[in-house]
Amino acid sequence: MYFIPSPRESLTFIADENIDQIIVQGLRRIGHSVDHIGEFHAGMSDEDVLSLSRQRQAVLITADKDFGQLVFLHGQAYSGVMFLSLSGVSPEEKQQIVVDVVATYGSQLVGEFAVVTPSSVRLRRFFQTDCAPRALYLTAPR
Repeated sequence: MYFIPSPRESLTFIADENIDQIIVQGLRRIGHSVDHIGEFHAGMSDEDVLSLSRQRQAVLITADKDFGQLVFLHGQAYSGVMFLSLSGVSPEEKQQIVVDVVATYGSQLVGEFAVVTPSSVRLRRFFQTDCAPRALYLTAPR
């Protein structure tokens, strides 16, 4: 059974082309707006995908570790990234995990770099200070 968000809890996502279509369908089914890179611009560079998600104020869903490097090593701005570390998990299980995470955390995902594993969610917010980049961490069981 899916949690159906109220209209004010509807979120906007961009799914990287490495994200299973079943995940996209599951999020759309519960009322979220999801654009899948593979549906309209396959082969788009990671930098352009991150820029597009920022322009649309969308949370990027990806399984590509390169986005962590773009954000944390290169300091690229983002509006939210959900990194799925779910190798070896069936597409159906991935869909349920992502739907559960979105239902649980909702708008808290905006502005965060979330690492999603089968057993936990780690939220990390990157921000610049006068001295050096810093990050805040929150780890919780899924």
